[in-house]
Amino acid sequence: IALVAETRDEAITFMRKISDAVFAQDLEDNFMHRGWLARWTVQIPRYIDWQIEHAQSWRVLAAEVRADAVALTDKITLTGRLDRVDQGEHGVCIIDYKTGAIPRAEMVSSGEAIQLPFYALLVDAPVARVEYLSLDRNNFGTKVPLEGEELLGLSRDVGARLRVIMEEIRQQTPLPAWGDTETCRKCSFDGICRRQMWVE
Repeated sequence: IALVAETRDEAITFMRKISDAVFAQDLEDNFMHRGWLARWTVQIPRYIDWQIEHAQSWRVLAAEVRADAVALTDKITLTGRLDRVDQGEHGVCIIDYKTGAIPRAEMVSSGEAIQLPFYALLVDAPVARVEYLSLDRNNFGTKVPLEGEELLGLSRDVGARLRVIMEEIRQQTPLPAWGDTETCRKCSFDGICRRQMWVE
């Protein structure tokens, strides 16, 4: 089915059939998957609308792409999995589907949230754009898109930071504790650094 406005209803029906087929086995094994199917089914019309607009500039190239052995240096290789790669006029667009929390734009642009810039390092083809696609019912749509000089600069900086960190690890340089509240909130090793005791 060509995804255009005229085929919207047909595409929605077809996507629902695909979803039912994909979830069929999971529904037998795990009752919770009924909830995931219900959540996704509600979002299908919004996803099709998004895809119709997105398809004006991009076509799907591949999904669930495994990027293996991309050389960062002669001793370091990067691996990863990309949810989706689309092809456009000036390069590829990497899309990461999100069903939960999405990093704030300022965290991405400051280099603190590195997932999207890192993904750009995993593809040999020119990367024109990276973005999150939120599937959350209250926050659906494209989030935190990066392209142009901003994407190039952030990806370059992430690569450079990885090289430095990996070289420091190789030389057994002690690793610093970040110590900021945002990072420590996500850490499971507070019993090792005992951060709560620092102020005392």
